[in-house]
Amino acid sequence: KPGACAFNRSARPSSFSLHWRESTIIHQLSLCIQPPLGAMAPRPGTFAATRRKVQVRGQVKIGAKLQILTLLGAAATAVEAADALETLVVAPDSETAREAFASAFWLPLLLTAIMVLHFVSVDTFAVGAARTPYKLMYPFTGEGGDAKKLVPFLRALRAQQNTVEQGWAFMVAMWACAFSCSPTFAGIAGCLWCGGRIGYGYAYRVTSKVSRLLIFTIPCYLGQVLACGGILSSIIPLSPLGARLAAGFICVFFIVYGAGCYRPWYQNFVKAEKDKLDGVEESTETNEGSVE
Repeated sequence: KPGACAFNRSARPSSFSLHWRESTIIHQLSLCIQPPLGAMAPRPGTFAATRRKVQVRGQVKIGAKLQILTLLGAAATAVEAADALETLVVAPDSETAREAFASAFWLPLLLTAIMVLHFVSVDTFAVGAARTPYKLMYPFTGEGGDAKKLVPFLRALRAQQNTVEQGWAFMVAMWACAFSCSPTFAGIAGCLWCGGRIGYGYAYRVTSKVSRLLIFTIPCYLGQVLACGGILSSIIPLSPLGARLAAGFICVFFIVYGAGCYRPWYQNFVKAEKDKLDGVEESTETNEGSVE
């Protein structure tokens, strides 16, 4: 009926606030399609009643499908990000689409550019600078030499390699969080990770003390957890608070499992393997001495 369904597009959430079921057009459409309770129905047993029952079932099915789409595709998505992506999909080559995308995702874009530029111009060049005193020609990294004398070079090399090892994983998580959850929240996680990672490289190149490195490592891990938590909270089909609590529980579970369970077990496993190999080597040397 006219006026029974009205899309209130002006009553949108505040800047960078989160969509949920009541704030999405799809959900409003699903509410419009589903028949209201107490609607007038024909008398039972008539042809009109049968036709009305079929119509009601079809409308309920369509409404349910739309609500499922709401939960899967629009839960916990920033309003600005949704508008930017919609514009980008409709007119990807237009100036408006690029401006909308850059306006909504400016912080992840900025962090990506800064991190790539810093990695190329500082981390990579630092490895080349550390090669010069040792006269290490590419592609050699000091194989066969005394490792203790190569510590300054190895620190620079490990600072670069560690950034490569973790950089790609975080960038994927940050952008997935920006698209699924919120560009601002993903940018905050990115600030923690990028700041910690840049500081980690500077610290590692001059010292290998664990206490000094932990100052920069902890923010990196926190940024990774926040980005992954944002992704999980956007796909868990619960209320906003419930989804966040569930996402936090999943992240804490992996941290406890990796650091408190798997790492000690694998450390003991490697130690047992090392002792076994050392025992075999000692027995071999003993047999060779007895033969001589």
